[in-house]
Amino acid sequence: MDHLPSIASRSLRHARGVVIWLLLIFLCAASLAQDRALYYSFDERLTNYEGGHPNWFTKSFFGPDDDLEDGKSGVIVYFGQARCAYCKAIMRENPSKPDLVEYLRRHFDVIGLNVFSNEDLTDIDGRATTVRDYAEREKVHFTPSLLFFGKDRTLALKLRGYYLAYKMRAALEYVADDHYRHASFGEYLEKADPPLIFDGEALAADALFRGRPYALDRRHFRTERPLLVIFGQPGCYACDVFHTGPLQQKVVRRRVYGPVLTPDDRRLTPKQWAVQLGLFYTPTLACFDERGKEVIRIDSVLQFYRL
Repeated sequence: MDHLPSIASRSLRHARGVVIWLLLIFLCAASLAQDRALYYSFDERLTNYEGGHPNWFTKSFFGPDDDLEDGKSGVIVYFGQARCAYCKAIMRENPSKPDLVEYLRRHFDVIGLNVFSNEDLTDIDGRATTVRDYAEREKVHFTPSLLFFGKDRTLALKLRGYYLAYKMRAALEYVADDHYRHASFGEYLEKADPPLIFDGEALAADALFRGRPYALDRRHFRTERPLLVIFGQPGCYACDVFHTGPLQQKVVRRRVYGPVLTPDDRRLTPKQWAVQLGLFYTPTLACFDERGKEVIRIDSVLQFYRL
């Protein structure tokens, strides 16, 4: 019976270890929940943000006759503006991560532009233009927007809006390691994150949405209204925030009549359509005109005023 105290002692130590382990999990989960809540609930109203850039941003545009510095993998063109809460959030979030900034500066030249500026520039292909016209040509509908160019000046990726630092780091690695040559950004993210599930059950229920079958051919006949398609997935925190927040506003619901898939009448599953559109974020809102042409897409953090 002498072995009983040692067994009891080991059991007690094991129980303490389990308690500590569970406490750490709880604290990590609480921290993640807090970060996630701050991430999706920042104040998006106009701010006193002046639209400045870090002093390590490149001062001049990278032209066709310029060579990248040794070790650099590409160029990032950042479009922002003063008083933009989303710009303020991305400038607050990302520079606060020293490892992200170190990786960014090691692999990229970053050029900061004011989306409304009439300043002359020569773009990456050698064409003379202005910042404002360049932004319009690249369909920069929102700030911040980032254009990622590879070593060969290929446009590798475009990010519209505000993303958390971990997704920004994934975007940097996607371009720096040349993954964009072989896969879409969504396919690249699936290697690390659970894949997007557009055919699953338990999507957010809302009387606003039309039921199946989702089909509307807009190729032949102009419709009376534009079309909004909302892509979501089960277990999506950002989707839950979107559905319980901005989408419940009366002014929004008066203007939205319900999503319908495949405006060009292709018979695709939601997953197939999402892959063809290159989606990598939920919720994504794709807006089409009365003839089925995509006009604008929102695939980043979205709150009431931007909606």
